Amino acid sequence: MSIGWKSFSLEEAIAKIDTAEGVTAELFDEKGEGDAKKILPYLRPYMAVLDFGAGIGRIAKHIAPSVDILFCYDPETSMCVYGRKWCHGLDNLVWLWKLDSIPENSLDFVYSFLTFQHIPFDDYMLDIKKIAYLMKSKAEGLFHYLYLDKEYPYHSYTVKNVVASLLPFFSLQKIMLDDCEPNRFFTVLVKRRG
Repeated sequence: MSIGWKSFSLEEAIAKIDTAEGVTAELFDEKGEGDAKKILPYLRPYMAVLDFGAGIGRIAKHIAPSVDILFCYDPETSMCVYGRKWCHGLDNLVWLWKLDSIPENSLDFVYSFLTFQHIPFDDYMLDIKKIAYLMKSKAEGLFHYLYLDKEYPYHSYTVKNVVASLLPFFSLQKIMLDDCEPNRFFTVLVKRRG
């Protein structure tokens, strides 16, 4: 992932929790729980899961009780440190700033929400390849994308370029537009080829 994303994402997450943008810790937590509800139907208690771009664990906090192990990956070590505090008491979380410690073909499910818009497309392509190799054959993933946005003009995605990026590794199961913000976010459910 790009270095610029690291510092930006940490500042943004802490600002949201510290209410600099008028968002309370409670509202931040509620939004995490709301996103977790979109993921939970795909999970089972025996699963090894990766939260790619976990940040401080906004979603992970609500996913962890439903799975065996949850790897929370964020390339910014400060996010992982802050996340350990935010998600205290959840013993099945493993915080990582490198993906090297996850064995290939070991993950049952991967999700990523509000992450890819921070990553330049070339880096994103490398990350998708890494994610695919960590997943078991036929494992599923749920990837959330920001659709063309003025705030992130170089890192926004179209359905067409996302589909093209995923097809070498995954079969597409479903493409969903967010109900609350049509044409702003979309989510893709994939299955690892194998």
